[in-house]
Amino acid sequence: MKKFVIFLISATLLASSVNLSAQTEKNQTTGCQFRFVLVSPLGTGWTPSFGLNITVDDIDYGTLKLPWGTPSSEETLILPSGEVNFSWVAGFLGGPEHYFEIYNALEELIYTSPDFHPTGLLFTYQNECNVGISNYTASLQLYPNPANSIVNISGDNIVNVKVFNNIGQLINYLP
Repeated sequence: MKKFVIFLISATLLASSVNLSAQTEKNQTTGCQFRFVLVSPLGTGWTPSFGLNITVDDIDYGTLKLPWGTPSSEETLILPSGEVNFSWVAGFLGGPEHYFEIYNALEELIYTSPDFHPTGLLFTYQNECNVGISNYTASLQLYPNPANSIVNISGDNIVNVKVFNNIGQLINYLP
């Protein structure tokens, strides 16, 4: 249980509401869904050794390929928060016959392949995936209430405390 003591200088605190927020831990089974549109404008598919490799914080999540003879395909992949690197894997420069688009979890287009793309890193995307919280409860003690000089706050899993005055100005922050 964490405990905080806040000294108020010429202020009175009356706690009428307490906002609780939380985020689940990052792991490889939760994350944001990315959508990939893979296209072969010539309708032949991609050369079998070509593809789009994805890593998150240096963990390999695989290579997306468009099978030979397939004109287009849509794929989805769940990626956790972190630094996402998209790299082109090929024996040589990819051309207009290897087209792809990448959409983030908000369905925003974040990358369109250029006409010619080199082998290696194409771009890096910072993925901030906030996973919803369900059945989250917390115990919090705040006393005395109202307070004129000292406020005591205690509870489990408190990450930080922010105190605002009655017009919304931050008057104290404890990390």
